[in-house]
This record gives sequence, structure tokens and C-alpha cells, in this order.
Amino acid sequence: MSIQLKREANKVTLRLRLDFAFLLAGLLCCRSSLGAPDRGTYHSYNLPPYVYLYAGNDANVIEDLDRELRNIVPEMELLLGTRLPDKIQIELPLTKSDFMWLTPGSVPDWAGGVAIPTEGRIVVKTPLFFDQNVPLSILTAHELAHILIDAASGGHGMPRWFNEGFAQVLSGESRIGYSSRLARAALADRLMGLPRVDGVLGFSVAEAELAYAESHAAAQSLLDRYGWEVVRNMLFMVGSGSQFDRAFLESSGTEYEVWQSEWLESAQQRYKHYAFLDTDTIIWVFIMLLSSVTVVVVWFRKRRQFKKWQDEEAEELPNDRSHKHEEKSHDEN
Repeated sequence: MSIQLKREANKVTLRLRLDFAFLLAGLLCCRSSLGAPDRGTYHSYNLPPYVYLYAGNDANVIEDLDRELRNIVPEMELLLGTRLPDKIQIELPLTKSDFMWLTPGSVPDWAGGVAIPTEGRIVVKTPLFFDQNVPLSILTAHELAHILIDAASGGHGMPRWFNEGFAQVLSGESRIGYSSRLARAALADRLMGLPRVDGVLGFSVAEAELAYAESHAAAQSLLDRYGWEVVRNMLFMVGSGSQFDRAFLESSGTEYEVWQSEWLESAQQRYKHYAFLDTDTIIWVFIMLLSSVTVVVVWFRKRRQFKKWQDEEAEELPNDRSHKHEEKSHDEN
């Protein structure tokens, strides 16, 4: 009897496991079919070397973007001494959910796009759900710059600040408020330094904005000091197998750690002084001064009014005493 019960229990357990497996498979299939973007709704525009995938109905968006890229990209290729692959797929999702499905791994909400060099494709948010006052052509050029930097370095990893900084410089991207953000951070002694930029994908919006601002400033500073030839040589050496520190030293003649320290110190001083010329800072200082002046003026007015009341009371007091004395004399008579 006990053997029979065990057999029945085993059958029930097996049936439950099979039911659970089929249920899990069904849920995964439903998720894939319901959540994934429908490729049929994406129009393909083959304009070599670019293949655009766009779900919108306005073909002018693609025409305008393609025209802008053909003005920007050749200059980027010339500066880096390399070229884009023969085919680059540019995917332009119209919704946040589509963007998340098209991008690998965990992409923060503040990201404007993603480059996947190993697949020769980029995914860029359209202005419909990404409002950062950055034109679509600049965002796309930024991601294409990542593809070019990867090609120039032979697919070897470059420091995050270098990658993001030069992607901004090459694409001509300059976010509104970068200088103000750096000035406030310098004034509070809160510049993060370049090594910390490596963790940018886990940053909050405010931290990421500061990281990108520092990356842009560092890349421009490096460029102003050494020029594009040194930058190209760094990329070439890394692509040939050298570590970035060694490539930096042999290309620039300066040790990487020394340059980082020098840049951070100069940025601290430069942007701290800039804070006193920054429009936002001036406005806040003006508001604070105006508030202080208002408080002082109100205090003086109240004090003047109080003194006036005291003087009036002092004048009324003798008159009151004289009046009472006259009434007393009159009563005695």
C-alpha cells in the first residue's frame, strides 16, 4: 500500500513539474511576442554605409540625418585616422520600451544611445522621448565616434573618460550647463576625477552629467596640449597591444598618472575661478545680496519707526503731566 502511494505521489510531482515548465515557456513566449518591437513596423533605408531602421513615417527625418552625418563623419574619420566599417546599422526606436529591447544589458535611463562595435550597429533615442536639447544628428555622430574609436584602438578597451570625452569632442557635442556644473563642483571641491568615470553606467543623472562634463573637459585639455597626432598615436599603440599607460607615456612624454593629477588640479583652479563669472552663480549671488540688503533695509525702517514712536511718546508724556497738573490746580480752586 505504501509503495502504491509513493508511485502516485511521484506521478503528481512529475505532472506539476511539467505543468510549471510549460507555463514558464508560455510566459517567455508571450513576453517575446508582446514586448519585442515588431520589425515589420520598422522601415529600412539603405544608404551605404548606413542602414537606417526607423519606425516613423516621416522619411525627411532620415534624409536630414543622413545629410548631417555625411558632413560630420568624414571629419571624424580624418582626425582619428580610421574609417567606419562598410556597413553600419543605425536603429532609431520611437519608444522607451523599444529602446530597452534593442539594447544589450542594463542601459541607464539618462543614456541617449548605445554603440555595439562588435555588431556594427548603434541604437539612438529619438527626440520624441529623449529631450536633452541635443540634435539627433549629434547624438548619432556621438555613437558613431565610439565605433571609430573602437576601430582605431583595434577593439581594445580605452578608459571610459577617453571614450566619452572624445566622442563628445568629435561629434561637436556640448551640453548646456557643462561649465556651470564643473564650476559648482570645483567650488565645492567635488570634482570626481577621471578614474571614477569608469563607473558612469551606475551613476545617477547628476553624477553622470558631471562625469560627462569632466570627460569632455579632459579630452579637450589633452587635445589642446598635445594635438590630434598624439591622440592617434595613443590609439594606434593600444591597438597594437600596448597598455594605455604606456601608450600615453610614449606618445606624450608624460606619465599618465602625472597628467591626470595635473589636469585635476588645473581644472579645480580654473573652474573655481569660473564660478565667479558663471551666469547662474552671479544670479544666485545677486539674489543673496538682494535678500541681505532687503533684510537690512527692513531692519533700519523698523528701527526708525520704533524711534519715532519713542520720541512721540516722550513728547506726549510731559504734555500729559502738565495737563494733569492744570486739572489738579483747577479742582483746588
